[in-house]
Amino acid sequence: MANKAKSATDDDKLTHHQALVDYLTTAIPTHFEVERTCLADVILTKLSDDKAVKLAKQMLDEHEYIESLLSNTDPSVDDVKELANALYDHIRFEERELFPIAETVLSDDEFFAIYEASDENVK
Repeated sequence: MANKAKSATDDDKLTHHQALVDYLTTAIPTHFEVERTCLADVILTKLSDDKAVKLAKQMLDEHEYIESLLSNTDPSVDDVKELANALYDHIRFEERELFPIAETVLSDDEFFAIYEASDENVK
């Protein structure tokens, strides 16, 4: 009976692992593309001040860094921790610095376009 419980646990781990891999390899790149085209490009079109340019560039640089971490097909525990920290820091940056600027320049239609283009898992 202990083997059955272990098997179910292993199956659960495999299922969760696959869901995480799928999310990271499909939803994240799609999300980054939406942010680039609907957020960074719009901010840069509407604002030319140094702060807006710096924030948009930082977002794109962080996307590139996270994508480089995601491309590691044999990550160590430290690599996974680095990815987790990079995602956490990126989300905090967007919430605290980028989104407040975006809220001042994006129209309701532009926000709706971002929402519509976003993956169901991030809505």
